[in-house]
Amino acid sequence: MVGKNPRKRFEAVLAGKSEKGIRLLDKMYQRVFESIIPKDERRQEVIPIFCSVMGQILASLEPLHCSASNEMRQHFPLPDECDEVEEVIRPLGSLVTGTTDPQIPVRPLHASFYDFLTDKSRSKTFFVGDSEALPRLGTSPS
Repeated sequence: MVGKNPRKRFEAVLAGKSEKGIRLLDKMYQRVFESIIPKDERRQEVIPIFCSVMGQILASLEPLHCSASNEMRQHFPLPDECDEVEEVIRPLGSLVTGTTDPQIPVRPLHASFYDFLTDKSRSKTFFVGDSEALPRLGTSPS
């Protein structure tokens, strides 16, 4: 069929122009998460940490490098929110910048990743609500 060659389908997926393309991206993101987040008893501990770190990254108006993000997390109100950003983002090198160089700000490589994480119907377990991160980002140190 005309217009249905692999290159056109690939471009549609990257551009998010079709519902089918969005579903393919969602499956890709889900597979990445499934491969890096354990499916054992720790899963229930790891997912909230992932969502907290990614919420901070997505809600920051100016992308920060890992050490700045870690410093900010030291002032978050809950002790379990002080986890190291590097531990969360290191396996996400295909999705975010700053995973190998501590001087490079951490940010999503593509807008579709942001869209995926902030849409609960798409990301499901991995949903990151930036409304949850915003109050913590504005928390001043005691």
